[in-house]
Amino acid sequence: MRAFDALLLALFLAFEAGALLLIAAAIQNQRSGPSPDRERLLLFLGLCLMPVCMGVLRHFGQLSLLVGGCLGVVAATCAAGLALSRVRWPTRGGAGEERAVPAPPEAGRKVYQIYYQGEVLGLITREGINRLMAAQLLKRQPTVELVDEYRARAREQGVEIRLLKNPASGQVLVKVEAKNP
Repeated sequence: MRAFDALLLALFLAFEAGALLLIAAAIQNQRSGPSPDRERLLLFLGLCLMPVCMGVLRHFGQLSLLVGGCLGVVAATCAAGLALSRVRWPTRGGAGEERAVPAPPEAGRKVYQIYYQGEVLGLITREGINRLMAAQLLKRQPTVELVDEYRARAREQGVEIRLLKNPASGQVLVKVEAKNP
Protein backbone atom coordinates (compact mmCIF):
# COMPACT_ATOMS: atom_id res chain seq x y z
CA MET A 1 0.00 0.00 0.00
CA ARG A 2 1.35 3.37 -0.95
CA ALA A 3 1.55 6.23 1.52
CA PHE A 4 -0.84 8.28 -0.61
CA ASP A 5 -3.44 5.47 -0.49
CA ALA A 6 -3.08 5.29 3.30
CA LEU A 7 -3.61 9.04 3.56
CA LEU A 8 -6.73 8.83 1.37
CA LEU A 9 -8.08 5.91 3.42
CA ALA A 10 -7.58 7.88 6.64
CA LEU A 11 -9.34 10.88 5.10
CA PHE A 12 -12.32 8.85 3.89
CA LEU A 13 -12.55 6.99 7.20
CA ALA A 14 -12.85 10.41 8.85
CA PHE A 15 -15.65 11.22 6.36
CA GLU A 16 -17.31 7.92 7.30
CA ALA A 17 -17.12 8.70 11.02
CA GLY A 18 -18.53 12.16 10.37
CA ALA A 19 -21.39 10.71 8.34
CA LEU A 20 -22.23 8.27 11.14
CA LEU A 21 -22.21 11.11 13.69
CA LEU A 22 -24.49 13.16 11.43
CA ILE A 23 -26.91 10.24 11.14
CA ALA A 24 -27.01 9.88 14.93
CA ALA A 25 -27.55 13.65 15.35
CA ALA A 26 -30.33 13.67 12.72
CA ILE A 27 -32.18 10.84 14.45
CA GLN A 28 -31.70 12.48 17.86
CA ASN A 29 -32.99 15.84 16.58
CA GLN A 30 -35.98 14.21 14.98
CA ARG A 31 -36.87 12.42 18.21
CA SER A 32 -36.58 15.57 20.30
CA GLY A 33 -38.69 17.71 18.01
CA PRO A 34 -36.74 20.09 15.76
CA SER A 35 -36.23 19.20 12.14
CA PRO A 36 -32.80 17.73 11.28
CA ASP A 37 -32.41 19.99 8.23
CA ARG A 38 -28.78 20.87 8.96
CA GLU A 39 -27.76 17.24 9.21
CA ARG A 40 -29.68 16.36 6.03
CA LEU A 41 -27.88 19.11 4.15
CA LEU A 42 -24.47 17.93 5.34
CA LEU A 43 -25.27 14.32 4.43
CA PHE A 44 -26.43 15.44 0.98
CA LEU A 45 -23.23 17.43 0.47
CA GLY A 46 -21.17 14.41 1.57
CA LEU A 47 -23.08 12.22 -0.87
CA CYS A 48 -22.38 14.70 -3.70
CA LEU A 49 -18.71 15.06 -2.72
CA MET A 50 -17.85 11.36 -3.02
CA PRO A 51 -18.40 11.02 -6.81
CA VAL A 52 -16.47 14.26 -7.32
CA CYS A 53 -13.56 12.84 -5.33
CA MET A 54 -13.77 9.60 -7.27
CA GLY A 55 -13.68 11.48 -10.60
CA VAL A 56 -10.69 13.60 -9.57
CA LEU A 57 -8.73 10.60 -8.30
CA ARG A 58 -9.52 8.63 -11.43
CA HIS A 59 -8.51 11.53 -13.64
CA PHE A 60 -5.08 11.70 -11.99
CA GLY A 61 -4.67 7.91 -11.94
CA GLN A 62 -4.70 7.63 -8.15
CA LEU A 63 -7.90 5.61 -7.78
CA SER A 64 -7.17 2.15 -6.48
CA LEU A 65 -9.73 -0.54 -5.72
CA LEU A 66 -9.36 0.00 -1.96
CA VAL A 67 -9.79 3.78 -2.16
CA GLY A 68 -12.74 3.41 -4.58
CA GLY A 69 -14.39 0.94 -2.22
CA CYS A 70 -13.93 3.32 0.71
CA LEU A 71 -15.48 6.13 -1.34
CA GLY A 72 -18.43 3.89 -2.18
CA VAL A 73 -18.95 2.99 1.48
CA VAL A 74 -18.97 6.68 2.50
CA ALA A 75 -21.44 7.50 -0.30
CA ALA A 76 -23.68 4.60 0.73
CA THR A 77 -23.56 5.72 4.36
CA CYS A 78 -24.56 9.28 3.38
CA ALA A 79 -27.41 7.94 1.23
CA ALA A 80 -28.61 5.70 4.07
CA GLY A 81 -28.39 8.65 6.44
CA LEU A 82 -30.56 10.75 4.16
CA ALA A 83 -33.12 7.95 4.01
CA LEU A 84 -33.04 7.41 7.78
CA SER A 85 -33.46 11.11 8.50
CA ARG A 86 -36.78 11.01 6.62
CA VAL A 87 -38.17 8.15 8.75
CA ARG A 88 -40.50 9.07 11.63
CA TRP A 89 -38.87 7.80 14.81
CA PRO A 90 -40.90 7.18 17.99
CA THR A 91 -40.36 9.45 20.94
CA ARG A 92 -38.34 8.34 23.95
CA GLY A 93 -41.47 7.70 26.00
CA GLY A 94 -42.21 4.44 24.19
CA ALA A 95 -44.43 3.22 21.42
CA GLY A 96 -47.72 4.04 23.16
CA GLU A 97 -46.87 7.63 23.98
CA GLU A 98 -47.39 10.28 21.34
CA ARG A 99 -45.25 13.36 20.93
CA ALA A 100 -46.69 16.42 22.61
CA VAL A 101 -47.55 18.91 19.91
CA PRO A 102 -47.39 22.53 21.06
CA ALA A 103 -50.51 24.57 20.51
CA PRO A 104 -50.31 26.79 17.45
CA PRO A 105 -50.01 30.49 18.17
CA GLU A 106 -53.24 32.39 18.07
CA ALA A 107 -53.31 33.62 14.50
CA GLY A 108 -56.41 35.78 14.91
CA ARG A 109 -55.06 38.00 17.70
CA LYS A 110 -54.90 41.63 16.63
CA VAL A 111 -53.19 44.48 18.40
CA TYR A 112 -54.07 48.14 18.19
CA GLN A 113 -52.18 51.33 18.95
CA ILE A 114 -53.37 53.18 21.99
CA TYR A 115 -52.73 56.87 22.60
CA TYR A 116 -52.38 59.00 25.70
CA GLN A 117 -52.53 62.79 25.42
CA GLY A 118 -52.08 62.66 21.65
CA GLU A 119 -48.91 60.50 21.73
CA VAL A 120 -48.67 56.79 20.97
CA LEU A 121 -48.46 54.95 24.28
CA GLY A 122 -48.14 51.39 23.01
CA LEU A 123 -49.96 48.34 21.66
CA ILE A 124 -53.06 46.76 23.17
CA THR A 125 -55.22 43.76 22.37
CA ARG A 126 -58.94 43.91 21.66
CA GLU A 127 -59.55 42.26 25.02
CA GLY A 128 -57.66 45.07 26.73
CA ILE A 129 -59.67 47.68 24.83
CA ASN A 130 -62.91 46.03 25.93
CA ARG A 131 -61.79 46.10 29.58
CA LEU A 132 -60.83 49.77 29.31
CA MET A 133 -64.20 50.57 27.71
CA ALA A 134 -66.03 48.73 30.47
CA ALA A 135 -64.11 50.76 33.06
CA GLN A 136 -64.80 53.97 31.06
CA LEU A 137 -61.10 54.71 30.63
CA LEU A 138 -61.21 55.54 26.90
CA LYS A 139 -62.17 58.78 25.16
CA ARG A 140 -64.75 58.80 22.39
CA GLN A 141 -62.83 59.79 19.26
CA PRO A 142 -61.42 58.20 16.06
CA THR A 143 -58.24 56.99 17.78
CA VAL A 144 -58.13 54.78 20.83
CA GLU A 145 -56.98 57.21 23.51
CA LEU A 146 -56.85 56.87 27.26
CA VAL A 147 -58.54 59.45 29.42
CA ASP A 148 -56.47 61.95 31.38
CA GLU A 149 -55.15 60.58 34.67
CA TYR A 150 -56.00 57.06 33.58
CA ARG A 151 -53.89 55.43 36.31
CA ALA A 152 -55.84 56.95 39.18
CA ARG A 153 -59.18 56.27 37.52
CA ALA A 154 -58.12 52.69 36.76
CA ARG A 155 -57.33 52.10 40.45
CA GLU A 156 -60.77 53.43 41.35
CA GLN A 157 -62.41 51.04 38.86
CA GLY A 158 -60.38 48.02 40.05
CA VAL A 159 -58.38 47.75 36.83
CA GLU A 160 -54.62 47.36 36.66
CA ILE A 161 -52.83 48.86 33.65
CA ARG A 162 -49.23 47.77 33.14
CA LEU A 163 -46.85 49.08 30.49
CA LEU A 164 -44.43 46.40 29.28
CA LYS A 165 -41.52 47.82 27.31
CA ASN A 166 -39.25 45.80 25.02
CA PRO A 167 -35.76 47.21 25.66
CA ALA A 168 -34.45 46.03 22.28
CA SER A 169 -37.07 47.71 20.09
CA GLY A 170 -38.48 50.28 22.50
CA GLN A 171 -42.01 49.06 21.74
CA VAL A 172 -44.55 49.27 24.57
CA LEU A 173 -47.34 46.78 25.23
CA VAL A 174 -50.27 47.90 27.36
CA LYS A 175 -51.64 45.07 29.51
CA VAL A 176 -55.00 45.54 31.20
CA GLU A 177 -56.07 43.21 34.00
CA ALA A 178 -58.92 43.21 36.44
CA LYS A 179 -57.68 43.34 40.03
CA ASN A 180 -58.80 40.46 42.20
CA PRO A 181 -60.38 41.53 45.52
